[in-house]
Amino acid sequence: MIPPALLMVLAGLATLGRVFAMIGLAIVTGWFLGYLAARNRSVESVFLSTTQTLEGVPIVTFFPLVLAIFLTHLPRGIGVELSVDFLVFTGVAWNIWVGQYEAIKTISQNLEDVADMFNLTFMEKMRHLYIPSTIPRTVANVVTSFAVGLFYITVSEVITVGTTEYSAFGIGTLIYDYTVAGEAGMAVAALGVLVVLVIAVTYFILYPLIDWSMKFTYDPLLAVPANRLAALPSRLRGGMARGVRRLRRMFPERPQLMTPAGRARLVSLNSRQRAYGRLRPRVPRVVSIAMGAALAGLFMYAVYLAFTGPAAFSMFSDLRQHLYLYLYLLGLDYLRVLVVTVASLATAIAAAYVMAVRRGAESFLIYALEIVASIPAPSYIPLIATPLVTALGKFMGFNGSLEFLALLTAYLSTVWYILYNTYIGVKSIPRELWELSSTYKLTLLQRMKYLVLPGAFPAMVTGLASTVGSTWGGLQLAEYIQIGSNYYMVNGISGLMDYYTSTGNVAGLNAASLLLAITIVALSVGLWRTLFSYSRRRFRMEGAFKM
Repeated sequence: MIPPALLMVLAGLATLGRVFAMIGLAIVTGWFLGYLAARNRSVESVFLSTTQTLEGVPIVTFFPLVLAIFLTHLPRGIGVELSVDFLVFTGVAWNIWVGQYEAIKTISQNLEDVADMFNLTFMEKMRHLYIPSTIPRTVANVVTSFAVGLFYITVSEVITVGTTEYSAFGIGTLIYDYTVAGEAGMAVAALGVLVVLVIAVTYFILYPLIDWSMKFTYDPLLAVPANRLAALPSRLRGGMARGVRRLRRMFPERPQLMTPAGRARLVSLNSRQRAYGRLRPRVPRVVSIAMGAALAGLFMYAVYLAFTGPAAFSMFSDLRQHLYLYLYLLGLDYLRVLVVTVASLATAIAAAYVMAVRRGAESFLIYALEIVASIPAPSYIPLIATPLVTALGKFMGFNGSLEFLALLTAYLSTVWYILYNTYIGVKSIPRELWELSSTYKLTLLQRMKYLVLPGAFPAMVTGLASTVGSTWGGLQLAEYIQIGSNYYMVNGISGLMDYYTSTGNVAGLNAASLLLAITIVALSVGLWRTLFSYSRRRFRMEGAFKM
């Protein structure tokens, strides 16, 4: 018999290992998918629409999918573990992918020209240019993904469809079992173990990662540190660094100071740009075909399993019967998404500015925010729902208190995306610009208007896209809360989907999910692509140095 304390530690380590493994997989795949999306307009359209859709769909929507793919066709042990891993992946991957895509998309043209001048291969460009350029955004989203992965861990590690329940070993399962059994003390103790592990990970891994990522920010007025060059094993990278510094200072105003060979190469590049537009590094055809075929095949297979045969007939029949109800509930939830997004944006700008300019506040807030963000909401929302609704009901009424609980839970589930992205964006602003703002004695509002918001805007757009998408998951947690034989429910499409999940109404769940996915795709095409394009065009950091 394993002692409870040891069991909690082992379960916590198993969960952390699962979360970090999925984060690692998301990072590696995101480098290549982000590159393909940044270099091919067709792939870009599919990439943005797909990631925004998948990020916006609540995690319970994937339950029928994992049931169809993993639990039905594989042995129970393997199927459950792969299902849990897949659900964790859906919670940590999309914001990392979007951040890496945006980082590659906003790389300076000068740096890409240098890579072309040295005739780097695809893998050399990935190693020396594209991957380093994504590190600040990747780290910012890793911090967020770690928190969000744990935030939904009890939902991910315990899969419930109707009366059938599947679970994998981990701290989320342990907390869920203790909560269902009524052992509140053991559930709180398991949460305490998780908090201790989160503090250790934040102190020894995440916070050092943030400082390390600052070495890869774009600051063209600074020379490359000597200790970094000394650590480079390749003369090629040393030559690239010298070429980058030279082009940053001279290109294109003073080409006469370049060597004859460099000048000839520059003339060739300029003529090609005039003839064909911006140079786009070519993706190896084998890589494009293989990755595109794999993704398309996986997606089509999932759609085939979920929406063919009797399942498709039941889904469309339910959609026809309840279409107007679904549209009404969808409109209510979009109003909640708007409120939560505005509140998250205001919080992110204020907190990111304080953390970027005050080192003492940064050290404290990083740990405090990561701990709060990592506590699984499904473990404490049922515990606080009754006393909170009872207390607020005296002032706001029963329905008003439920509405406040839903908005609070959605806010806690989503604010971290934009907060950490904005923080990294503000922290990445070159210090020369901060010094200029001090020299000209800009007020706080002027500094916000002319420095902070423009400098962090691309990162803020990335965070906003993830924030809007993940708000649906928070609404799903709070719009339908079941405690024993009682339940609290707020009118909304997310609450209805959770209710369908608990009652095993797969047809209704698929119909509501399909309608939600359609609106998210429309939002992605109509809003996020426009904002991404605008941020690339207007707020490249290199533009701040063109006098």
